[in-house]
Amino acid sequence: MSLRKTLTSLRILYPIWMLTGMFGIMYIPSKLLVANDLTLTAQNILANELVFRAGIAASLLTQLIYICAAVLLYHFFKHIHKTQATLMLIFTLVGVPIAMLNELNYLAVLKTLNNPELLELFLYLHKMGVVIAAIFWGLWLFPLGYLVYKSGYFPKVLGPIVIIGASVI
Repeated sequence: MSLRKTLTSLRILYPIWMLTGMFGIMYIPSKLLVANDLTLTAQNILANELVFRAGIAASLLTQLIYICAAVLLYHFFKHIHKTQATLMLIFTLVGVPIAMLNELNYLAVLKTLNNPELLELFLYLHKMGVVIAAIFWGLWLFPLGYLVYKSGYFPKVLGPIVIIGASVI
């Protein structure tokens, strides 16, 4: 695939990736999960079960798009530094299955809405699964930042900004 086609594909994928990620990973938990109130959380999820399920689907779709974006970025940057491009891809391919399997905890939440102890457990497990996946969401940005810096395709200042973003996650 040519660099131009790769860039065009990335320009299409990135907004979709951002929207699905924000919906599934940020919006749904912020609207339905209530800190320290399992009863209200269960009521919110029960009243908005379809939206909760859509959040799970969006999170899974986000991870599939993440794989596509990482593969496209690998092809875009491999001629800059193949090892760094490979590391970027590996970190993605390790983090994605963790994030996808973590959505099983949200499916379990749907089955445990009437059991506060299990509900609390699966919500906690999901939260910790996100923490584990976030390690790889951050790690892939280190080689990406390096590649952005070295490529000459972008302003050099973007490379360190991406790397700083990796350390924030």
